[in-house]
Amino acid sequence: MNFLTDKIRPIYFKYLAAFGSALITSIYGVVDAAMVGQYQGPTGTAALAVVAPVWNIIYSLGLLTGIGGSVLLSTLRGQAPATKSAPTSISRRQSWQRRSCPFSPGRR
Repeated sequence: MNFLTDKIRPIYFKYLAAFGSALITSIYGVVDAAMVGQYQGPTGTAALAVVAPVWNIIYSLGLLTGIGGSVLLSTLRGQAPATKSAPTSISRRQSWQRRSCPFSPGRR
C-alpha cells in the first residue's frame, strides 16, 4: 500500500467497519442519555454524566491494550521463523481459562 501513488478510496472502505462501530457507539450514548433523562429525570441524567466519562476511560484503555497487544503479537510472530506454535498457545490459553473459571464448559 503506497499512500502517494495508490487510490485513497479503497483504504477508506477497508476501515468502514471501524467507523461504523464508532458511529453506532456514539448514537447509543446519545439515545441512552435521552432515555435515562426521560424515565429517571434529572437525577438519572446527572448520574449518567458522572459515570459515562469513567466508563469511556475504562473502555478506551481496554481498546488500547487489546489493539496494541495484537499489533505487538503480530509483529513478533511475523519476525520469528515459522513454527507450529499456534496450537500450543491456544491450548495454554484454554487451560488458563479452565483454571480461572470453575464453571467453564470444559471443566469436569
